[in-house]
Amino acid sequence: MDSKKNRPWRTMFCIGTLLIHLACAAAHAASPDVARFLARRGAEDAGLRQLAASPSADVTPLSFIDKGRATPTCGLLLARPGSTAAEFVELTGPDDTSEFPYCIGILSMTPFKLGGRQTIAVEYLARDTRDDLYRQFAYLRQEPAKGFAVDDGMASGGEDGGVRVGAAARPGLGIRNARMDFLTKAYPRWTMRERDFIADEHGSFAIFEDGKARECHVVAEAGEAPLAIRLDDIVPGARCTGVLASTRLQKAGTTYYLAMFASDGGRQPVAVMSVGAGGRIAAEKALSDTINRAGPRRDIVGAKAALADALR
Repeated sequence: MDSKKNRPWRTMFCIGTLLIHLACAAAHAASPDVARFLARRGAEDAGLRQLAASPSADVTPLSFIDKGRATPTCGLLLARPGSTAAEFVELTGPDDTSEFPYCIGILSMTPFKLGGRQTIAVEYLARDTRDDLYRQFAYLRQEPAKGFAVDDGMASGGEDGGVRVGAAARPGLGIRNARMDFLTKAYPRWTMRERDFIADEHGSFAIFEDGKARECHVVAEAGEAPLAIRLDDIVPGARCTGVLASTRLQKAGTTYYLAMFASDGGRQPVAVMSVGAGGRIAAEKALSDTINRAGPRRDIVGAKAALADALR
């Protein structure tokens, strides 16, 4: 039952709660105002049909045509905590001497986690000449207390530029490029087998060769720090003389990555790593041993079948 002597405390509590909410609202960045930006720039909305929805209220895609120009520019407005002014980042637009390159559209904006930070892969198409379309990717990384910012190093390492492409969205390619770039930089002294690289929005798996030490390593990551394991730490006594293939198998919420190697005496050992709930990465020595003790496998398809049998 409410008493008069308790009412001041309730009033103070409500005021304190309101102040907390107001402080949080002030600290949170306001969503960028596209109309205000265009008015200040003196540009008009380009009205492009391919303008992907953003996964974050702090990042707004837009397309426009500047005054005196005939072709569109595409970019992003990035909200800044504690500020009403958004930062503009140009993705592509005409240069000073021609109407090329110009933006065809922003095809996809795909969120994923990489290196412990929230990331957005922004896929867009640019017409560089009258005949060629170029698929490009820009990457936004979320900075503590600063919001999203363009990662220039990742963008330069993850572009699919210079290749004539179609107009269909390929968001998986942007994630693959980013994860490959991340792991390559994490292990600069080793050589990645790009053909055998596997990636999706949840994580990736790679095989590296260390030519100097004559060793092979399997590496997995699930949005946080990667884990690298030598082949002979999973398959004792196996010396790596070559990399044959890789694949994956998903079972009961866990992803199993398999790698098949060439070794001495014509052996083809298989190494297995897994990524389970919460991104837990493990070297599956027992599973690898079960597959390898069952006898030689002709190819990675047979190894995957043997893994499926072992998991039943």
